[in-house]
Amino acid sequence: MALLAGVAALYLLLTWKPSSYRPPHLDQAQKEIATQQFFAHVAEMDTPNDTDDPYSWELSEQSANEYLAAMDEIAFQRPNARNRPRLRGDVQAAMDRAGLAQPVARFNDGRMTIMVRSTEYAAIVSADLSFTFVNEDKVLVNLDGARVGLLPVPRFAVRDGLKRFKAVLQSRLERMQSPATDDSSGGIPLVNLAEVFATIIAAIDSEPLPTRIKILHCQVQEITIQDGLLRLMVRPLREDDYD
Repeated sequence: MALLAGVAALYLLLTWKPSSYRPPHLDQAQKEIATQQFFAHVAEMDTPNDTDDPYSWELSEQSANEYLAAMDEIAFQRPNARNRPRLRGDVQAAMDRAGLAQPVARFNDGRMTIMVRSTEYAAIVSADLSFTFVNEDKVLVNLDGARVGLLPVPRFAVRDGLKRFKAVLQSRLERMQSPATDDSSGGIPLVNLAEVFATIIAAIDSEPLPTRIKILHCQVQEITIQDGLLRLMVRPLREDDYD
């Protein structure tokens, strides 16, 4: 009897859904609106190089989660200089293959918490991430904690699982990638949210990420995460920063 009670308790801990896990459900029209908002929001980070004054760029939880819910549409609508064939559903197919669905982000207490539903285990996997600047050119993505439901899990298990997801996702997105130097996008930065998401995941407890975002002509100097808001302090890149 005690064994059965223990198994039942373990099952409840594993399948517990965090109250903060609330993925938005967007219809096609809402995804298209979120996609246009994403491109406009990213473009705000791209400023002329005629000043060295730093400026802030902010992302709210609500916007982040609407963008995540529209990842497929963002990947589909992104300008593609090579005119490669694209299909709606590529990102979702990659996530299905990795056994993951409906990612959600939370911003608080200096951490970005990524939550995603495991379709294989019918559970919510959560990873708490923070960012540490190694120097002005590199930033580390730290895994501060991970859980399945309410149960903590070893860091290596989460990291390896998320890296497998990145590999699957990138293989799906390869044909949609365009050279950042191509100007046929009509001035829209060639940024794909799924690629950004996958890159951050792959960098967890691994090699630091560059702070210079050349495609957006800026460098991240500071990252603040608090009260549902992610704020980047950035500076425009100078001509000699591209050397």
